[in-house]
Amino acid sequence: MASFSTINMKFKTLHLKNYQAHKDTTIDFTAGLNIIIGESDMGKSSILRALRKLVRDVPAGKDHINKDATSMKISLTVVDDNDHEYIIIREVTPSKNLYYLDKQEFGGFGREIPEEIQNTLEMFLVELENSEKVDLHFFDQHDAPFMVARGSAGTRSKLLGRIAGLHTLDRGIVVVNKDIRAGNSVLKTRSEDRARCQKSVDDARDTSNDHVLYNACKVQLQKIAKELGTLEKLEALLKKLRTISDEGKQTKKEFDGLPDIVVDFHKLREDNRRLDKLQGLHNVLNSITDQIVKLPTIQVDVNIDFGKIRKNIQKLTKLQEFHKTLDLIESKITALVIIELDPSIEKAQNEWAKALTDLKICPVCKQSTVNIETHCDQL
Repeated sequence: MASFSTINMKFKTLHLKNYQAHKDTTIDFTAGLNIIIGESDMGKSSILRALRKLVRDVPAGKDHINKDATSMKISLTVVDDNDHEYIIIREVTPSKNLYYLDKQEFGGFGREIPEEIQNTLEMFLVELENSEKVDLHFFDQHDAPFMVARGSAGTRSKLLGRIAGLHTLDRGIVVVNKDIRAGNSVLKTRSEDRARCQKSVDDARDTSNDHVLYNACKVQLQKIAKELGTLEKLEALLKKLRTISDEGKQTKKEFDGLPDIVVDFHKLREDNRRLDKLQGLHNVLNSITDQIVKLPTIQVDVNIDFGKIRKNIQKLTKLQEFHKTLDLIESKITALVIIELDPSIEKAQNEWAKALTDLKICPVCKQSTVNIETHCDQL
């Protein structure tokens, strides 16, 4: 298929070496129309045939080589609108049949000219709808005027359309119309299928109770999922309960292993009451002593037994000490009543032994080391 570029390639120089009558000929082309004139049999037609050989590779074979040589070379320099030059060479030797584009070599191309050469020259054949190919670039001197011999007016019209590129639009319109017809056919078929399917849906009746069973199963599954969640929480609580129970059993076992202690709380209360009375008497004595100190000094011959008074004061001092001891005992008893169980049996035993020692009780035999009753009776 011919393609037409917007870039115009123009001939600049043609060099013929050993081509027919031209052993070494160079032709420089000028801008615009170039006319080759000369006498007959001087090689004017050979120049056109050399161009056709380069562009179309026609005629084939080696008959066009000068009779005095074994090889020939045709070199054509073309230039584009940007003044960029390309050199195209056609070379035929006894062993080679080559094309060159600048320094790039092409060989083994058969009857088809290399595509790179065709794209550079941009001198394509025009193919009609009946697959006939028309060469619009070369005409022999004996050919009829342009397109006169090209059949009917319709054929000439199509040829002009090809030159202008209208055939591309025609083919596009044909393809689009074909696609539209195919699309309409598919749309019609799909519409009929849709209508048929919709009718089937409208006519369908659900005669089973599968949906009812599905809804019931869905509700049951939701209940089961909820109960499973509750069960998991209960299992976690049961695990914690078992842990607490085991710890409680261990604490009770350790508590049961602690030694027993016997405390006469009734006797301690009586001693405490006595101590309160003694404290009251001591306060009265202190008050009287203060009043006596405040009295003026009078020389009175009074028979006072100061030795007895000193003994009573000593007894009072001892009673104060006993009072402090009772306070300490009471605080220790209170501490024993509210003692917090320690999960460590060794620590509990140490605390218990220390409490007994502070109470003046032997931790081994559980006997009192201080006879409180004896001291109280001495009062």
